[in-house]
Amino acid sequence: MSQKSAKTHLIEALACNAILAMETEEEEIDDIIENFENDLSAVLCIRYATSRTIKTPKSKEWIFSVLPNYAEREFKENLRVSRTDFGRILNIISPYEGFSNIGPGKQFPIAIQLAVALFRFGVNGTGASYSKLAQKFGIGNGTVDAITKRVIKAIVSVEKEWIYWPDETEREKLAELCPQLPGCIGIVDGSHINLEEAPINDPQSYFSRKMRYSIHLQGICDAELRLRHILVGYPGSVHDARVFANCDIAKHPENYFNLGQWIAGDSAYKLQPYLITTLRTNAVIGTQKERDKFNKVFCNFRVKIEQVYGGLKEIFTSLKELRMQINFQDGHQYAVQWITACCVLYNIILESLDEYPVTDEMLGDENDQVNPRNGNLRPSAIEKRDEIFNYVQSR
Repeated sequence: MSQKSAKTHLIEALACNAILAMETEEEEIDDIIENFENDLSAVLCIRYATSRTIKTPKSKEWIFSVLPNYAEREFKENLRVSRTDFGRILNIISPYEGFSNIGPGKQFPIAIQLAVALFRFGVNGTGASYSKLAQKFGIGNGTVDAITKRVIKAIVSVEKEWIYWPDETEREKLAELCPQLPGCIGIVDGSHINLEEAPINDPQSYFSRKMRYSIHLQGICDAELRLRHILVGYPGSVHDARVFANCDIAKHPENYFNLGQWIAGDSAYKLQPYLITTLRTNAVIGTQKERDKFNKVFCNFRVKIEQVYGGLKEIFTSLKELRMQINFQDGHQYAVQWITACCVLYNIILESLDEYPVTDEMLGDENDQVNPRNGNLRPSAIEKRDEIFNYVQSR
């Protein structure tokens, strides 16, 4: 049985009062009926019998008085970065023109806006709800989102200053950091940024092989765990190899590599002279022992990109399950910018981070993705990997 509304209860109470008044005969029946009709008309003219506006108590005490007095550990637990890094990020994004409207009755101070965004980047699940964030910071739900979008745009505006491909001189230095794999300057891999709910438009394209709705993040890092290139935005169903094939590095490798240089990838990628992969189970070069040795050396270096993703999602835990509505209008682009901003922040604070621990799972080769384009390999690609294979065996 459905519950009665507050309006229905009010009408019933008016009717009961009218009946009781008639029984006591303290008033003329016509007057009682007239009063009841007036009261009934007044009730029927309003939409709700009770106020629909529920004002959540808010206070700015936490952001203005509590947070500044936190010890370093508590500060970092809440904003995901140290006080020193917070100051660095603040200096980096402050020139953004979107912060020009600061003052009473206008925007909050930039430091407060940055704190709101960093806190949101570092929470997921119910902790990321607008109502909880609004209560914590003492601001409206809409203000929480407006501030976050503004800070994200400020961070993304400096992306090229913090995520960039190394020039020829730096590439030579990076190659020296991996003497066991001569010529290797980086590692490529994809990661899925899971979504809390199915996208509104074309949800099936976001459904990944891991049975989750997600957005694809492709990253290339160097031996020092610094992101050197990212490509964000493909829906989760798109294969890692296809994402890479569509990026500018794959289309114009001559602009990104010196002679003999390459990046490492798992066996889901198509072998190229500039992208060397681990050996698959059907490889015939050398003995099984030699193939195992090559793959072990290779994976011990390739694991660095897994460390990057592990650290990125551990710091900015919103990336473990992004809580936002995805649609073709602006939701998808907002998610892409959110992910990009977290990657930029990762590079900014990299020097302050502890190295993310390596697990046995990371050291395995993710070849559960079958690349339909792995046939017709270029002879130069095979020769390049054979050359590296022989070098590994000689050490």
